[in-house]
Amino acid sequence: MMLVNMVYSCNEWISELKVAYRHSISELTVAVSEKTS
Repeated sequence: MMLVNMVYSCNEWISELKVAYRHSISELTVAVSEKTS
């Protein structure tokens, strides 16, 4: 049971990390496009 909880929380953490990564990438893209324009 503990292992299942660990895997679940790990998956949750990874998905949160993916969201944060996508968010930072999109912000970076906007900043770059503003500078180049």
